[in-house]
Amino acid sequence: MSDFRSKGPELLIDLTEHIAVALNELVSMDDGTARHVAKEVADRMSAH
Repeated sequence: MSDFRSKGPELLIDLTEHIAVALNELVSMDDGTARHVAKEVADRMSAH
């Protein structure tokens, strides 16, 4: 479990990138907005 926790920040960065790409591809969201939304999602995930 500690190994998983130590990779937490890397996983959140990866999650942010994947969400941004998905928003861009699936709903044609512009890059800046997609990155902003993706960061907000990752921030909320990290708070829990």
